[in-house]
Amino acid sequence: MLVHPALMQRVGSFDVEFFAYCEDLDLSIRARRAGYRILFVPESLVYHDVSDEPRRAALRIYYSTRNLIEVVRKHAPWYAWVSFGANFAAGGSGSSSCWGSYAASRATGRRSRGA
Repeated sequence: MLVHPALMQRVGSFDVEFFAYCEDLDLSIRARRAGYRILFVPESLVYHDVSDEPRRAALRIYYSTRNLIEVVRKHAPWYAWVSFGANFAAGGSGSSSCWGSYAASRATGRRSRGA
């Protein structure tokens, strides 16, 4: 994620409440609301050092689910919770960051690639 310093000055930095997972989604929603464009480069590659430990997997599911709900709570209007709840139940735990970004952006009424 590349971010211009002016964006951080205008909308603030990453929300520390997210700790891990969905912090980029929250920042993207705030940036879009401030008038910035979000660009998505599908050819880009990101390498992560991922652990297969069961304890780590449980934490990943917990934090991604908790943070997705927090993004929706923070940014979605009250009436979006009905459809979000149904989509969340049908879509599983929300542990997939792609699904989480899509669901949260739908809940905020803004569908776009990369935010």
